[in-house]
Amino acid sequence: MPNLFILYVDDPKTSAAFYSGLLGREPAFSAPTYVSFELGSGFMLGLLSKASPAAVSGKGFELAFLAGGAEAVDGEHRRWRELGVDAGEPFDAQFGRTFTAPDPDGH
Repeated sequence: MPNLFILYVDDPKTSAAFYSGLLGREPAFSAPTYVSFELGSGFMLGLLSKASPAAVSGKGFELAFLAGGAEAVDGEHRRWRELGVDAGEPFDAQFGRTFTAPDPDGH
């Protein structure tokens, strides 16, 4: 069963700072070309340098963060904007309230 999401990034240190702010935690592991975060329930987020020999070609990835209802989504949106994230305005989609925001590599 998959339990690791890997994003190919230009600079793992920059991306780690971005995700530390969003996740409210420090990385579980950090090296010059790879940083990982524990997400809970056995899931991990890996940030791998595009320059690493371990990186394979790929176009991008979408990572979803679930929140407990419309008010929680709006609250997360405010928090992300306060962190300097270029988050789009929240909107109601067929599956509920949502917004999108790119990380430093456009994911």
